[in-house]
Amino acid sequence: MSWGTGHSPDTGGLVGLMRTTRPVLGDIDGARLESEHLVAALAIAAGRIASFSHVPAPEGLRVVLADPGGLLGAVAILASVFSCATAVIPAGDPQLLAFVTERHRPHVVLGPDDVLALTSEAVDAAGRGSIGDPAVLAGGHLLLPTSGTTGDPKIVPLTSGQLLRSAAAVAQSLDLTAQDTTLVVMPLSHVHGLVASLLAPLLCGGTVVVAPGFRAAACPGWVDRFAVSWLSAVPTLLHQLLGQSQRTEWLPARPLRFLRSASSALPTSLLERLEDRFGCPVVEAYGMTEASHQIATNTPAERTPGSVGRASGCEATVLDRDGLPGSARMGEIAIRGPQVTAGYLGLPSRRPGDWLATGDLGWIDEAGRIWIH
Repeated sequence: MSWGTGHSPDTGGLVGLMRTTRPVLGDIDGARLESEHLVAALAIAAGRIASFSHVPAPEGLRVVLADPGGLLGAVAILASVFSCATAVIPAGDPQLLAFVTERHRPHVVLGPDDVLALTSEAVDAAGRGSIGDPAVLAGGHLLLPTSGTTGDPKIVPLTSGQLLRSAAAVAQSLDLTAQDTTLVVMPLSHVHGLVASLLAPLLCGGTVVVAPGFRAAACPGWVDRFAVSWLSAVPTLLHQLLGQSQRTEWLPARPLRFLRSASSALPTSLLERLEDRFGCPVVEAYGMTEASHQIATNTPAERTPGSVGRASGCEATVLDRDGLPGSARMGEIAIRGPQVTAGYLGLPSRRPGDWLATGDLGWIDEAGRIWIH
């Protein structure tokens, strides 16, 4: 994968990278935004988000927005994350929205209808030749709440640069190119969908088609209509796709290059059934919100069933019983690196170089492969 002369996830920014790689963003209804039109739509949307606040943008602006899905949702999310000082994308749960709003104290709260209206106007204006001010897309911060399954959610601060670094690690491990087309079936309110399904292919100049969520009955038609070459999903959705394929005897008209699984453990039996059915590699990856998504991954060319692969984009170690890194036995996996969050909102930050414990038990073998218990 090449970033083009003078560009990297740290120095080029989203706009510079997209102008070099010239990606396409679309949806299942056939709408498409190519390169400069996409940049223009993002810049216009970012300016309009800022206009809702009396705080001078981008300094100080805090915005909470819903994810209505589709192309318009993707434009709104990208525009806010890469322009506002701080953006939050709650997953749509009213209680979570209330929690985030209370803790975040935003200047602007955009519901689904607000997002659709704002981005529709931005896309239309870009189509009429308006370019907005791309300078507003210099980068910002994102706050993503954790699930809160064991108590109140924690809010994870991430910079747009960290998201780009993680997306670059995903793209490099998968060897994505401008010839690839992916179908986004994961919600963009989570780092899996935002980083792996949306940002990674955009950085490589690929085509991204945003689906209105995952629908097992409709997914085969979408895959064939847009000549999808790969997609990333949780194992549950991949299992549903496999079942739909078997029930209808469907196989992709364009053979898939690979399938990617992340966000929960992939049973080896499911991996083998998917590879046998679709005749392509199934790449298991391991990640978490605190790492801007990807921590470790297999690759299409080298994968070990049962292992989540080698560290990608950040360092990984195993902590011993005393909490010291470098254990050769089973222990808690810990991570560090430039794409790992500095801490949780409202809690003390980690010192530079400190390890972040993931809460997952596992070990790292002599070949550097990570195994999650």
